[in-house]
Amino acid sequence: MNEENTKFLESLKAYNKENLSADIWVPSLEREVTFLPMTAKHQKYVIHSTLDNPIFGVIFRQKSYDMIKELCEEQAIVDTLTVFDKDAILIQFRYHFVSKEYKGKSMKPLLKAIKKIKEDFSPIQNTKDGFKIDYCIPTILEERNLYKAYSKTDSYVIAPDDDNQIREMVSELYMLELVKYVTKMTIVDKDISMSFKGQPIAHVLDIAEHVGKEVCNKIQDTIEAMIDDHSPMYQIDDDTRVEINPELFT
Repeated sequence: MNEENTKFLESLKAYNKENLSADIWVPSLEREVTFLPMTAKHQKYVIHSTLDNPIFGVIFRQKSYDMIKELCEEQAIVDTLTVFDKDAILIQFRYHFVSKEYKGKSMKPLLKAIKKIKEDFSPIQNTKDGFKIDYCIPTILEERNLYKAYSKTDSYVIAPDDDNQIREMVSELYMLELVKYVTKMTIVDKDISMSFKGQPIAHVLDIAEHVGKEVCNKIQDTIEAMIDDHSPMYQIDDDTRVEINPELFT
């Protein structure tokens, strides 16, 4: 690139930063963080994500992380953001950089709901059938790494081509979403524990597959309660709920 083109590119970046950046509310921090605007480069990310596995959305999760990482003006905080922060940020990306409407309806109610979220990071622990389970809200980095690791296993297929593959992948997604929120599991009467953090994905899924149904139900109920606490930020009205997928940016 010649000097003139380089100068123009730098001026373009400076203009975008000075005139098109947006202050976006991050629930876990309870404050606004400045983000640079989405550009054609990030629209390419979205287009790339449409070629993703429709069940797991691995590419969209990866590209969402990359987009937040690239656009955030406070790089040090990115890997500490939660999966709910990610969704809140992406919803606000839509509002500030794509359209202030979603399916023909104003997104302002979602922005108000996002600012009302109060995160509780107190340790969550419960017991069921002799098991003690510890939970936490995962970070966007943990989620990205979990799904990236799964995408490299033999079980992952980008384009499932028969009903058996689809059913298998739906069941695998269920297991991944369970272990995403679990940090540790303890067999109480044997006083033996296993941390889920940093373990190979195959090991974690193997452990999860051997947990009883009642324990899995307890884990699922606990996670659903966490998700329900954040449900207002997705719901524009009784008929319209924002889906966090590539269509959010079209």
